[in-house]
Amino acid sequence: MRSTFPYAVALLISQLAFVAGAAWDIQWHYAIGRDRPFIPPHLLLLSGIVLTGAIALAGVLHWSVLASRGTASRGVAPRSTPPDRPAMPTHAGGGETGTVQLLRIFRAPLGIYLAGLGALSSALAFPWDDYWHRIYGIDVTLWAPFHVMIVAGMALAALGTVQLFAAASPAASLDSASPAARVSSFAARALAWATVVAICLLLQAQALNREGIIALEPVALIVFPPLLVGLTVPWLIAAALSSPVAGGATAAALALTLLRPALMAFVPWALRWAAALEGQRIREANMNVIVTPAAFPAWVLVAGVLIDVTWLLVRANRLKLRPVPGLMAAGALAGLALALLDRPWARTLPVVRGGQSLDLGEALLSSLPGVLVVGALGAAYGIGIGGSMIGRVDRRRVTPVLNALLAALGGAAAWTAVLALLGAIGTGQVPARSAVGATPIWLGWAIGLIPVWGLLGYVASQAFAARAALAPAAFSGDARSGPAGDVDGDLDADPTTGLGAAGRPAGSISGPQLARTVAGTQA
Repeated sequence: MRSTFPYAVALLISQLAFVAGAAWDIQWHYAIGRDRPFIPPHLLLLSGIVLTGAIALAGVLHWSVLASRGTASRGVAPRSTPPDRPAMPTHAGGGETGTVQLLRIFRAPLGIYLAGLGALSSALAFPWDDYWHRIYGIDVTLWAPFHVMIVAGMALAALGTVQLFAAASPAASLDSASPAARVSSFAARALAWATVVAICLLLQAQALNREGIIALEPVALIVFPPLLVGLTVPWLIAAALSSPVAGGATAAALALTLLRPALMAFVPWALRWAAALEGQRIREANMNVIVTPAAFPAWVLVAGVLIDVTWLLVRANRLKLRPVPGLMAAGALAGLALALLDRPWARTLPVVRGGQSLDLGEALLSSLPGVLVVGALGAAYGIGIGGSMIGRVDRRRVTPVLNALLAALGGAAAWTAVLALLGAIGTGQVPARSAVGATPIWLGWAIGLIPVWGLLGYVASQAFAARAALAPAAFSGDARSGPAGDVDGDLDADPTTGLGAAGRPAGSISGPQLARTVAGTQA
C-alpha cells in the first residue's frame, strides 16, 4: 500500500460522517422542522466537512514538504511488472509523477486537491446559504443553490478519495500483494465509490415531495426516476472502468446497498435521541418514511451487474459494439432497470399537494424516455471519469482546472468577507437587501454550482486519456517497447521541454499504452 492509503481511509471516514449527518439533518427538518444552527445533525455533517478539509490540507503540506526536499516519491512503492503481465502505468495520482503542482508552491496528488477544494466549496456554502435566506426568505428544499453547493462540494471531495485509493493500490502492485490486502483494497475502493453515490443521492430525497411532480398537460412528469439515474449510473460506470479487477460496479452497488439499511437504522435512533436531548417534539406522522435512505435505490445491484456484464462482453468482443456505445447502452439499460424497480415515489407522491390525482402508471411511462436519455448521457460522463483513472493524471490539462476552481472559490471567500463586514452574513441585524442589494437568482445558482463546474472541468481535462483508453486501437495490444510502466516513454518528462521521450506531453498516454492498461486492469 502506498502513502496515500492512510489519507484515503481518513477522508472516507469523514465523508461517511457527512452522509450520516446530512441524512439525519434531512429527517430532522422533515419530522421536527427548522431549528437553531448547531443542532446535533449539523454538528456531525459539519465535522465531516471540516475533517475532510483538514486532512486534505495536511496532505498538501506533507507532499509539498517532501517535494521541496526532493523526496516526493518517498513512501511510494516502485512500479514493477510481473513477467507474465504487460507493462502498465500506475492509476491516477500514484507516485511523484502523479502529483500536481499548484500555484508554483504546492505539490500533491490530484485526489488531495479534489478533496480540499470540495470541502472548501461546502464550507463556503454555509454563510452563502445564510445570506440567501436573508434575501429570499427561509426555504425548506434541498434544491436551493447553496444546499446543492454543500452536497456537490462533498461529492467532489469523495471523488478525490477514490483517486487516492486508486493511487494507493494500482493493479501492478496488487499482483504481489497478499490476498487480504487485495480484498481490503477492492472493498475500500468499492465503499469509496458508494460514498460518492450516497452523497449525490442526498439530493434525491426532495423528489419524494411535491417538488418531484412537474404538472404538465395531459400527463404530469415525475422527477424521481431520471434524477435517480443521473445521480447513480455515472459513478457505477466509472467504478466498472477504473476497477483493477472485474466487478467494480457490482461491488460499489453492493456497498451502497449496505449503506441503505445502515442509515435506516441510524437516522430514526439518532433523531429520537437528539430530540429528547433538545426537548423537541417529533411529528410521528412524518416518521413513516425515513426520507434519505428511502430515496436510495434498493435495486442498485441489478444496475451494477448489468454494467459489469456489458463491459465484460464488450472487452471480450462478444458484443458487436464499440466500448463507448456499448457502455452508453449499458447506462440506458441500467437506468431503465432502476426506474422500473425503484419506486418509493409511488408511496409518497400521491399524498402530497398536487399528487392526489396522479396516475402512477402514466407518470412512470412518461418518465421513461428521459430515463433512457439520462442513462446514456450519464454513462458518457462516467466513461470520462473512469477512463481517466486507468492511466496517469494529465497534469498539463488538469492544472488549469484546479487553478480556475481555486480562483472561483477564492473570489467567493473574499465576497463572503465583504458581506460579513456589511452585516449581510452572520449575527448582524442589517437586512441583506439594504446592505448590498439582492443577488440575482441566476448568479446564486452560478456560484452554488461551482463544484459542479469543477467536476465537469476535471472530466474535460482528462478526456483525451479516457478516449484513448476506449478507442478500438487500445484493444489491439501492439504497444511498442519501453520502460516498465512507460510503454511509449511518455510518462517521464524532460525537465527542460516538459515532453516525454516520444514527444508527447509528460503524463499523456498513447492508445497502445492504454491497450495494455485496459487488458491488464480488466483481466
